[in-house]
Amino acid sequence: MEYIPTYIKRKKGLEQITYPHPDLKDILQDTYGVLIYQEQIMQIAHKIAGFSLGEADILRRAVSKKKESLLAEQRNGFLQGCLKNGYTEQIAKEIFNWIVKFANYGFNKSHAVAYSKISYELAYLKAQYPLNFFSEVMNSIIGDYTKLTNYMREANESGIQVLGPSIQNSYGFYKVESNAIRMGLQTIKGIGHQVIQEVIGVRKQAPFKNLFDFCLRVDLKICNRTVIEALIRAGAFDELYSNRATLLASIDTAMEQGELFKEYKDQPSFFTDALEAEYIEMTDFSQMKKLQDEKDLLGLYISSHPLKNYRSVLNQKGAFTLSRAKTMLGKRNAMTIAIVQEIKVIRTKRGESMAFVTLNDETGILDTVMFPELYRNVNRWLEEEMIVQVIGKIDQRKERIQLVMNDIAQFELESLQEESEKRIYIKVTESLEEEALQNLYETTKSFKGNVPLIIHLADKKKTYQLQGFYHLNANEDCLRELKRYFGDKNVVFR
Repeated sequence: MEYIPTYIKRKKGLEQITYPHPDLKDILQDTYGVLIYQEQIMQIAHKIAGFSLGEADILRRAVSKKKESLLAEQRNGFLQGCLKNGYTEQIAKEIFNWIVKFANYGFNKSHAVAYSKISYELAYLKAQYPLNFFSEVMNSIIGDYTKLTNYMREANESGIQVLGPSIQNSYGFYKVESNAIRMGLQTIKGIGHQVIQEVIGVRKQAPFKNLFDFCLRVDLKICNRTVIEALIRAGAFDELYSNRATLLASIDTAMEQGELFKEYKDQPSFFTDALEAEYIEMTDFSQMKKLQDEKDLLGLYISSHPLKNYRSVLNQKGAFTLSRAKTMLGKRNAMTIAIVQEIKVIRTKRGESMAFVTLNDETGILDTVMFPELYRNVNRWLEEEMIVQVIGKIDQRKERIQLVMNDIAQFELESLQEESEKRIYIKVTESLEEEALQNLYETTKSFKGNVPLIIHLADKKKTYQLQGFYHLNANEDCLRELKRYFGDKNVVFR
């Protein structure tokens, strides 16, 4: 892989083509002096070391498998063969080491051609038919939530929205719907093929009107209470009735009513009068509860993200969004607040445990490294799905951005609730309104932040909130500046 830049430069004539030895030119000239294919290893061993094609193939396998004992044996044979053919020991060693280095990434030629062809085809489909492309890619990795999260983020960055499962519009798999992608019912844990076929088959006759209509028309032995509960918690009934708590509380009533009128289901006019959707009204679940249900049943957050509603406060605290990490290379003591998506524990050469931790927020994911000393201190409480505050250095390794942790701590979102609701209130008169807005515009240049500004026109008894451009960082200096201009009694932060 490290020779890719070299290959490109040589192909474009920006770098001179060189060979480890002139005798290798006829083997390597088509690839600009870079060793690419496994067949080239065999050709070099045959020409330089006098190996038969069978012996050359054994060398190819030894290099591919990187077995030290087998490599050492092949090395001796290669050096002896080179010496017999009149090459110096130094040249023989250089060529052999060069071949071994190639083993980090190499294909046989037919394999490389197949990969190239597939890559070009997929690149074309992704560029020309992005909705269909992402839909089918997601179908190929159902159940692999790390990959799904990555592809959904990439789809969103391309302007493609991924919609949650829908009792009205979802099929079994991901499917293009208008200018978006709709999740399939199969993505919901506990929903099997028989349930999907039943829902789609019944829905073909007419869309579902509500939960009660659903329970009347489907086979409740197939779509039992557990299935209906999973559909509701995953958000599949949201477009019919948005209060999930009310839907869950009404399941038994809807099923009983459905069973009661089942024998009349072929008489639509009867049901128009007889069947009533009498929901048992409940206070709806919090956004956090809904998101947690989605995560439990779909493996990821769909309608939103637990951190999204707190982003303005998190920004105030200096927490960077994970999508910004690539712009912060080399920054030390960078702080972020995110969710632990995955923990991979490995052992170092000394036998100590360390971890690679994948974090996610509403903007993306970030790989982090936790060395043994820190891991020893936190492994007792560190768990996946936990919200944490992380401090460390933004680094780049093998073209991947990562954060090397200095510290990590649990973080309670509830602590942000009060702060996320704070506002700066400024009281002025209508005659001074324009002047006040101009002053606030100048203030944003020094104290740009995320706290909303509320203007109260005392003489008109009119109150309104300024647009996001005017949001401020409500620190002591900012508040002091506002009070100096508008007066102590006319500026309130609460």
